[in-house]
Amino acid sequence: MHTHTCTILVADDDDFIRQDLGDLLSRNSEYHVLFAETAQETWKKVSTQAVNLVLLDLKFPDGHDLSLLRRIRQERPLTEIIVLSSQTENITQIVEAIKLGAYDFVAKPFSPAELSNRGVLSKVVDGERRIMRRFP
Repeated sequence: MHTHTCTILVADDDDFIRQDLGDLLSRNSEYHVLFAETAQETWKKVSTQAVNLVLLDLKFPDGHDLSLLRRIRQERPLTEIIVLSSQTENITQIVEAIKLGAYDFVAKPFSPAELSNRGVLSKVVDGERRIMRRFP
């Protein structure tokens, strides 16, 4: 039986984004992939499970600002966040997300291959492995 070394939460209200990212991530047996389609569901999973990485949309039907990102960073500081958003026109929000501790920002639309090719996931997961080795 293989043990997952990294739990990734795909938090986006777009079914296609969740499915595409789920397909991409599930190819790697080290990833345990969870899904959320609302801000409330995202927080519930982050607060009750050991989530290493959140791929976080900034706009949900039940919330669309940086408050969820801020809450995750404050209450789960070891959980990394990559922001996914089509709100590229709002550069202020992108800058604020990075200042609040988001690891990276990926503008929608994007292809899952683009996310994979940028090496964003592997950098975050490799960093998580280093943390886990230091603090077993």
